Amino acid sequence: MRNKQDEPQRKYYLRYALALLISLLLHVVLLGGLDLRLPDLPSAPSTMQVEMMPAPLPEQLPPAIKPKPKKAAPAALPATPQDAAPAVEAPAETASSTLAEAGDAATPVLEENEPPEEVTEALPEPSKPDPVNYVEMDYEVKRGGQAGTLGRSHVLFKVHDENRYTLTSETEAQGLASLFISGKLVQRSEGLVTEHGLQPQHFFYQYGNNEAKAQRAELDWDNHTIAMQSSKGLVTQALPAGTQDLLSFMYQYMYQDPLAQMQVAVTNGKRLRTYSYSFEGQEQVQTRMGEIRALHIAKSTGNEKTELWLAVDYRYLPIKIRKTDEDGTVLEQIMTRLNTDIMK
Repeated sequence: MRNKQDEPQRKYYLRYALALLISLLLHVVLLGGLDLRLPDLPSAPSTMQVEMMPAPLPEQLPPAIKPKPKKAAPAALPATPQDAAPAVEAPAETASSTLAEAGDAATPVLEENEPPEEVTEALPEPSKPDPVNYVEMDYEVKRGGQAGTLGRSHVLFKVHDENRYTLTSETEAQGLASLFISGKLVQRSEGLVTEHGLQPQHFFYQYGNNEAKAQRAELDWDNHTIAMQSSKGLVTQALPAGTQDLLSFMYQYMYQDPLAQMQVAVTNGKRLRTYSYSFEGQEQVQTRMGEIRALHIAKSTGNEKTELWLAVDYRYLPIKIRKTDEDGTVLEQIMTRLNTDIMK
């Protein structure tokens, strides 16, 4: 049991302790040891955000424009609708001067007006085709309307010593036809390559092994005469300009437009005749190399007819030859192989 005498003493200690605690709290508050303003902190950042937002915007806009000071700043800012509208409504002279100052700014107006003049001025003058130095061709020989092969023909064209050419053709029967047709058909043309094309000087034609039946022609361009030797004797006559032999005239078109001169004098070593050719049209010829575009020309003498198909993309080389004799016999040669320096 507590003693009643101690009660006043106990109350004295309680008051003393309470006064000490209050004094301590006052010291802490007055000396700043406790931050009682923390609840006010949220309001301070919001006030600073409102004041700082407008400030950076004016300062950042100029750097976006400064990188293009050399390209006319007014012309480089057509993005806004307000600036674009006057450009559409401006007179033609004002628009032209603005576009000219823009320099690098390509516009449809400039592209539509200027190219025609630039293209016309930039077109190079037509150049002469590259010289042909080598052509080797194989042909399959057929009788018209028949599927079988009668024989094969090999043609070789070479240019040597810069302007001299040799052109040879050998045709012989093969398969069953070789049992009834013996010997070779040999043709040879030699001469010069001039600015006008082939100029034959010597021509030789022989079928079989009997040289007595061979046909020859000597073309003297200096004296303008031609001498033709065959089993029937020697014939000499005037040499027309541009005369070709039976072999060279088919390959002359490598150097001459086939439609530029449709009349030509041709010798077979036995006689000299002038032939007129007609243009039959452009056709697609089926070969082992695929379809080839060709000009179809033809010449007729009585019941005889000679037709040539000249390859448009291969310097007008003859890729198909058809010969119709007086008795109606038709022989065709169709190219099966081509080896040449054309278009290499």
